[in-house]
Amino acid sequence: MKSFSDIKKMDRREADVLEKMTDAGLIKEIQDHPEAGLKIALEVYGGAVKTICGNILGRDKKNDIEECVSEVFFQLWKDSGRYHPDYHLKNYIYGIARYTALKMRKKLLKNEQTVTVEWISDEIASGADTEDVVAENENAEAIYAEILTFSFPDKEIFLYRYYFWFSIQEIADMLNLSYKAVENRLYRGKEKLRQKLTERGIAL
Repeated sequence: MKSFSDIKKMDRREADVLEKMTDAGLIKEIQDHPEAGLKIALEVYGGAVKTICGNILGRDKKNDIEECVSEVFFQLWKDSGRYHPDYHLKNYIYGIARYTALKMRKKLLKNEQTVTVEWISDEIASGADTEDVVAENENAEAIYAEILTFSFPDKEIFLYRYYFWFSIQEIADMLNLSYKAVENRLYRGKEKLRQKLTERGIAL
């Protein structure tokens, strides 16, 4: 597979395909015509994937970000058969990006623990603004499950912020909200999340 920087702009056929593309259609294009399908995926999702990788790895690590983005779209092609049409493709791709970037960060930092449930617990309890979120343990699963019960746009805001590592301004732009509106929804959501978890006997 070609790297992120080696894949050139879409040709006319690919641009026409993009206009009519559904999530399932894009996956099929990736499976049937990998290079053409990945060009389209990069056109639509490349910028966001690069942002996720940069947020996690550090925006000054340009070579690592480039490598990470390439790996994300390689994994998208490799695991395209695992995609379920009931799931939003952008969230599937962003999930691959987050996992890939965290894995690379852990490798780069070796002994540094990249994420812990205590960090998100402190974030929810204190209202502090931190980028670090969620280890894979029982409390983290409970937090994630509660976030999934949020209605639009609160669920999207929390996932973009704490699982895909977008900035508040980036989230505001994506959801056509003001910076202050995103900030307020994060604050109210943290209080709601803390209350729900407390009711389940999870102390934060």
